[in-house]
Amino acid sequence: MFYVPCLMNKGFTSAQASMTLRDTFELGIKNSISLLTGYPYETQEDINQTVELIKKNKKYAHDVQIYRFELKYGSLIYFAPERYGLMNLAPNYSSYIFSFDESNGLKWEQKLKQQENSKKQIIKAAHKNVRFNWKLKIFLVR
Repeated sequence: MFYVPCLMNKGFTSAQASMTLRDTFELGIKNSISLLTGYPYETQEDINQTVELIKKNKKYAHDVQIYRFELKYGSLIYFAPERYGLMNLAPNYSSYIFSFDESNGLKWEQKLKQQENSKKQIIKAAHKNVRFNWKLKIFLVR
């Protein structure tokens, strides 16, 4: 059995994030929303909630940055994969980035498909011009 805390440990709620986006926008601050797709045990419901957050707040955001979760050597999750319900860690495209299977969830190939699906849904929700930053390997939605 593994322990699944609030896995990302963000420290704030979607409602708080929405309020902060609105308040800072009204003060003239350009906001950037950074999102992480494919975090361990992310569900379609999680993705749907993220899409709704974007739809409700896109008018307050200058851009939306979409990052793909990567399990990196040296991270807390890497050193305690069983605590996060991960197994079958294997070097992926570098010796510092690892593929993984969720013990009670998606296998690696399914996780990659989920990340791609999530990215597409977020881009559609943001409904703005999109460009890809090859150096950072992220999508920027403007």
